[in-house]
Amino acid sequence: MEAQAQFNLDVMNFAPFVPTATPWRSTVERIQGPLLLIMGNPKLGAFVTTAEAAHIMEASYKGRLLNFEEAGHFMYRGLTAEKFDNFISVLKGHLQQFPANIRY
Repeated sequence: MEAQAQFNLDVMNFAPFVPTATPWRSTVERIQGPLLLIMGNPKLGAFVTTAEAAHIMEASYKGRLLNFEEAGHFMYRGLTAEKFDNFISVLKGHLQQFPANIRY
């Protein structure tokens, strides 16, 4: 909840969509650590479909899928405070798997 209050939506004006020509499979296969795929609902604007998520999980090393059906692509727009806190908690838990000297 605190993170939502601190987030400045104006930052989104400076983050244009940049399509990539790199196939997702080759990108996913190069990831050597545990992968966390956070997925929203495609009906609400999420980019990854359920079928694509399944393929990504098959191609990933220690892949984990976290699905938020009530959110679209931008999680902060669709999640209740409780769900947002869960989102942050899961994200922090995932990042804690990595050595402290890795910067993210």
